[in-house]
Amino acid sequence: DEAIASFKEVLSIREDYSPAWNNLGMAMSLLSRYEEAITSYDRALDLNRHSHKTWYNRGNALMKLNAFDEAIRSYEETLKLRPDYTEAWYNRGICLTHMERAVDAIASYDKALQYRPHFSNALYNQGNLLYKLEQYKEALNKYNRVLEIKPNQPEVWYNRANCLRKLGFHEEALDSYNKTLTLAPKAHEALFNRGKTLEALCQPEEALDSYAQALAIQPQLTEAWYTRGGVYQKMGEFEEAVASYDRALSCDPSLMAAWSSRGTALRKLGRYEEAIQSFEQALKLEPNSAEVWYRRGRALEFLGENEAAIASYDKAIAQNSQLDRAWYSRGVAFSRLGQQEKAIANFDKALQINPNFMDAESRRRIALRQQTAQSPTTQPQF
Repeated sequence: DEAIASFKEVLSIREDYSPAWNNLGMAMSLLSRYEEAITSYDRALDLNRHSHKTWYNRGNALMKLNAFDEAIRSYEETLKLRPDYTEAWYNRGICLTHMERAVDAIASYDKALQYRPHFSNALYNQGNLLYKLEQYKEALNKYNRVLEIKPNQPEVWYNRANCLRKLGFHEEALDSYNKTLTLAPKAHEALFNRGKTLEALCQPEEALDSYAQALAIQPQLTEAWYTRGGVYQKMGEFEEAVASYDRALSCDPSLMAAWSSRGTALRKLGRYEEAIQSFEQALKLEPNSAEVWYRRGRALEFLGENEAAIASYDKAIAQNSQLDRAWYSRGVAFSRLGQQEKAIANFDKALQINPNFMDAESRRRIALRQQTAQSPTTQPQF
């Protein structure tokens, strides 16, 4: 406030002193009074349109107000006067990022790096944008360059690990997550993704331990509960899987995948009515899910409700006519109802989609034999 008063006093004596208007704007910005700051910068620019610092400061105030388009115009005026002004290129890149113009933002950061090759923040931001564009190899290169400059940045090690995991380099990703956790032991997202990497490396027990550590730090981490359930399910520990899915759903009742996976685990436990209820909860959230309609049909089959199962398979096929398992299971249900001709037609369809579907081939032969056995025998005439 004292600085503002001083600058105003100067301006009361000499109203046409451009630097004082600029300094007043800077003082206003420090107090987060950005609209007033912009007014001061505009007064300064009315008196001197060749001050690159005033254009730059005006851009910063506009960026704080999320007026990104206008901020970019101010930065571009700065760069007309000082093409090597690194910070203007950098802040222009930030504005372009906010406007979801990733390619243009990367180019702006490139210009900043042209004048300051070791500008780690620009490299890091480029890496993040390239990751979002699914250009993982290029993003990895940017993160590696940042770490050459600043080797102890946990967020960079974490993003590097994510790139490596996306590229399928799971051992290297694991090392990078471990480095992240050395620098930031309570980084629950790193613990979670470390768990997923351990799963990919076929180390389920270690993955479960990593998920447990993540959940100890952040008990509401829905995806960790859900993924933990998936590990238990693959291990055949279906009670533990159901318990994990229940925790995921207590965090987010709208997680359709958890309802569906829970239903499958309940079916594996022989709790078919509960499984059907779980599938129906999933279908309330995503009524067009072919997979869930298929799974619901399987649970109904185990209850001996073959006609209801067929209706569920019909729904699945209506959503995905190439779902060979639905055609196959529909054929099994028809066979159990004694309708072998329909069963054979469904097995044929499953084999048309997947010629290597051995169960469908085997069931088709059984249905043909049963169809022959059901046919009336023609008696010889004398």
